[in-house]
Amino acid sequence: MSAVASGMECLPQEVWFVISFHLELEDLLNLRITSKILNGRIKYYRIWRYLCHVNWIQHELDYGGDLSALYPHDNNNWYNYFKYRYVKDMGLLKALNELSQLSGQDAYYKQFIKIVETNNSDSDSENHLLPLLSRISSTDLTYGRYTFDIAAIAQELLSAMRHKHFFKILFIDDSGTYTPEEVFIKLSAMDQSFDNLLHQRTVTYHKVNSKLKEFYKQTLRDSFLKLPSSLRVDKILSILLEILRPTFISSHYYLEDMMILRVYANEAKGHPLVLLAMVQSIAAKYRVRSYLSKNYLIIKDDELRDKESYLTISVDGDGGFKPKLFTRTPLIKSLVQHLPYLQNDETLLNNFLKQFFKVLTNKDLVDVYFDELLPKTLNKSHSELCRDLDTKVRLFPYSLKPVSVGTVDYFISVRNSLKTPIIPVTRTISTLVDEELSKFIDVAFPSDITYLKGIKPDYLVCVSSYKDWLYRKYSIIIPENANLRSMIGKFIRSKRDKKLLCIAGVKSTHINLDSVESSQFYYIVINDLGEFYVELSKNVEDYEWHRDEIEQFLKMNSPASELGLVFKNVDWENHKLVLNDRIKKSLS
Repeated sequence: MSAVASGMECLPQEVWFVISFHLELEDLLNLRITSKILNGRIKYYRIWRYLCHVNWIQHELDYGGDLSALYPHDNNNWYNYFKYRYVKDMGLLKALNELSQLSGQDAYYKQFIKIVETNNSDSDSENHLLPLLSRISSTDLTYGRYTFDIAAIAQELLSAMRHKHFFKILFIDDSGTYTPEEVFIKLSAMDQSFDNLLHQRTVTYHKVNSKLKEFYKQTLRDSFLKLPSSLRVDKILSILLEILRPTFISSHYYLEDMMILRVYANEAKGHPLVLLAMVQSIAAKYRVRSYLSKNYLIIKDDELRDKESYLTISVDGDGGFKPKLFTRTPLIKSLVQHLPYLQNDETLLNNFLKQFFKVLTNKDLVDVYFDELLPKTLNKSHSELCRDLDTKVRLFPYSLKPVSVGTVDYFISVRNSLKTPIIPVTRTISTLVDEELSKFIDVAFPSDITYLKGIKPDYLVCVSSYKDWLYRKYSIIIPENANLRSMIGKFIRSKRDKKLLCIAGVKSTHINLDSVESSQFYYIVINDLGEFYVELSKNVEDYEWHRDEIEQFLKMNSPASELGLVFKNVDWENHKLVLNDRIKKSLS
């Protein structure tokens, strides 16, 4: 045995624990087979418990609930648990690589849906694929471990598993048992950055708890928990508003303000109803019973004569929040002053108050969200502000991108189509409507068809080749002509704003100008925000390759980029992006 190996074996166990932080997994596993003594050192349970935590457990704990039964109770079992999860991850990577080789949509989605249905458990914390899918889809495209197409497929799988929340809650009835905060979280599945933001909910909870401990020098049990419920809620709200200070505040509402995880992450100010749901959820952890109405958080407080208080949050002209806490009698007096017709009619007043303080059921909250909140923000996203990497990081430090208006519009359209009863004048008309909706979904999120089948079994899955699907989704044309196809993946500049663009598709057309035949190209390009659109060749100019600009372009497209729909990676030597295997195989 060498002196080096002998010296390594003599290192204390705690030192090996620290060393393990700086080693790749492959290095750790190789060390295990070096000698029996090193094998014993590397099998130290704290090493594998830590690796399990950073790779999987932290991600799963963010979903909440008691997960203690899922993880080892015996410290000696952490290495075996790691092996179990690692094998699961390797199986998923193999499945992703197999999907990346399928050019036919039919074969692709049969395999895709099989993965979704096999692993899509009711509890996100028990879906062992989610942590790895989240890591892959969040990869930095510049020098990431995964190719663009693998990252795009991972994001598609992640979206499919997230969208179950939307379809599950879409037609929830009055017997639904979710808290308002849980309803808002499930609706946040419309946000492609759901997984990047989920941890910020846990972070905010910890910040509130730390502030309370700091303020109340004694333990919370001996001081804070003895306060009346109304005062506890008031203190929690003041701390929450102190913590939540997003970079951009406006008097207008944006789509980000309706996504509760964006608010937890300090990337949006939030709508008052969203904030009240957050306050209710945090207050429940400090033994406060409360109910959410459309205008107020109704707090049960035995210290008050009427046993209730009412919290509301209004917005001032600058977009700031003005919370107000009422007891019942002053609140009713205030309402009557503003609505004089209620003053002399007790029956009318009682009926009004009954509706005014009506507790929102899960179904009510979903209807309010779609019918009242989202219309205020339609086509209002922060995407116009997010035109360079520094601004993107400043506004969206965790999601790294604004909410997609197109994706939210998709969910609104699906909800409206499924919610609005169609009077079947004839069966043919009804079938045509179903087929058109099916085609619409097939272009946007084809795997959502699996959820629709549970609602309307007669929907048809629209099958096409991958090339056809790309054309239907983003008008991307992959030409058969090799010379035209060689343009795809090259970078060009817009003459209008000098922005860097990448050619994702191309079409040649002949235009007769003054009897002289002139050849023009239509490019389907993708910009640094991941937006696909059509550009005429006369509106762009050649680009001289600069590595730092290309790296910035890729960083702007990360995470959850759709570059992988067309490309696989960067060919740094030939200064272009390389077509992915699905397209190459569809061409052959």
